[in-house]
Amino acid sequence: MCRDREWVQKSLVTGRVAGQERLTGDVYRIRIEGDFLEDFTREAKPGQFVNVYMKDKSTLLPRPVSICRINSGQLELVYRVVGKGTREMSGYHRGNAIRLSSPLGKGFDLSGCQSGSALLVGGGVGIPPLLQLAGELNHRGIRPMAVLGFQREPFLVQEMEKLCDKVLVATEDGSFGFAGNVVQLIEKEGQEKGLAADQAFSCGPKPMLKALADLCREREIPLQVSLEERMGCGYGACVGCAVDIKRDGKIQRKAVCKDGPVFWAEEVFWHAE
Repeated sequence: MCRDREWVQKSLVTGRVAGQERLTGDVYRIRIEGDFLEDFTREAKPGQFVNVYMKDKSTLLPRPVSICRINSGQLELVYRVVGKGTREMSGYHRGNAIRLSSPLGKGFDLSGCQSGSALLVGGGVGIPPLLQLAGELNHRGIRPMAVLGFQREPFLVQEMEKLCDKVLVATEDGSFGFAGNVVQLIEKEGQEKGLAADQAFSCGPKPMLKALADLCREREIPLQVSLEERMGCGYGACVGCAVDIKRDGKIQRKAVCKDGPVFWAEEVFWHAE
């Protein structure tokens, strides 16, 4: 059981769907409003997620979704339809009730972000949480640069452009922007313009994060990564999302949902893929 039933129930809130739109073929953005947003605005940190609970009682586990941003009195979540739960979510309409948890997990550490330059690197549905992060960096006087990677059709690029000095886009099929992946694009940009950053933040597929971690280590750029692991309970009880983290000279098993999803890249034990 996830800690205890009473604690989990206290962490749940109910909102209303304010709207929903399809961003690409299988990627949707849902906007949620409700009285809970005052607490969310005060407590939520970039990189955290919420558990969304389905109406279909046969769907036992909630669906963890990263917080994209809290904007104009609405919580925005962006997700990809991959199974029964997210398929149900894609059918929600304006006015439907939706039950979700309070913000969960450990977000990005911004304690050292008072000045300097920042690089945001996202891949696919790892991009949404970087939008909230870009907004927070703006509040701190930092206009980051973003490098975004997609298989084909991009999304959230215009929203990111409003918060960043520069946004570069890579698509694997070459249909938009640079033909290739984000690390190749960063290397190309660096060779041409001497790209550098005081700190970097990333969320996306693990192979992308590992390649970026290698590049940032070579360039001595501190990097925080948000790991995408399949979660079960979302509260740290089931250990279904455990990863290996290097701390105090030892390999420790940590739950992505509770101890992460954000870790320093140098801590992550990158198993061979």
